Amino acid sequence: MNTQTLQATINTVGILFTMIGALLIAVDVTRQYKGHENEPIVQNYTDANDFDDLGIVLQPEKTPEYLKWEKTNKRLMILGLVMIFLGGVLQISASWIL
Repeated sequence: MNTQTLQATINTVGILFTMIGALLIAVDVTRQYKGHENEPIVQNYTDANDFDDLGIVLQPEKTPEYLKWEKTNKRLMILGLVMIFLGGVLQISASWIL
């Protein structure tokens, strides 16, 4: 394989890595969660002055399904950024090193 063919091949692979990375980030950004994000925690207690039961909403906790969805999105974003970075490195190396 001659130098020009090798340079073109490495450059093409770099462009493909960049395109795949951009698609992964686009999927991460555009995906919408379809379930409930939070589970409110309600604590009942009796007030000493009026003796009424009051429901107070404390800090809501995220549902396990939402946490799993969020983790998947984070992984897609990281993978997409790594792919874009590697694609750029391949393109630069094809242009300058070879």
